[in-house]
Amino acid sequence: MKAKVKKNEADLPLMTAGFIVTGMEFDPNECSRHFEVEATQVRTKGEIQPRSKCPAPHSSWSVTTKWARFDSTDAVLRLILDVIWPKRAQIRGFAVKNKLKITIVVNIRGGLGKRNFLYEFSPRMVTQIAYFRAELGLDVY
Repeated sequence: MKAKVKKNEADLPLMTAGFIVTGMEFDPNECSRHFEVEATQVRTKGEIQPRSKCPAPHSSWSVTTKWARFDSTDAVLRLILDVIWPKRAQIRGFAVKNKLKITIVVNIRGGLGKRNFLYEFSPRMVTQIAYFRAELGLDVY
């Protein structure tokens, strides 16, 4: 049986967001201890990846949201940044000290229609992303 969804909610795209710390030579498990935030995924350089069966080219620590319907990119980013922001000084300091890269990614699937406001970012969101000196990626499919 299908769940009942409000008519307009069904038109909203599915989105997920991720906050990813990457580097060539670091222990990604150290991030969880240092940041006091549990990762949703950890990869260690050289470790065989289940899907590709290839070794990971670098180490990474990431926190991602589950896929859900949102009416704006800010809404999904807020879920990630509400978790990360309280630990911003520890995260940025650790990344700078260890020469790590921070990337924030928003994945958007379906329901795009005429909703051109999906790609707008509030000044608050831009300021928070800039604080981390993070790259922002949008993957729309």
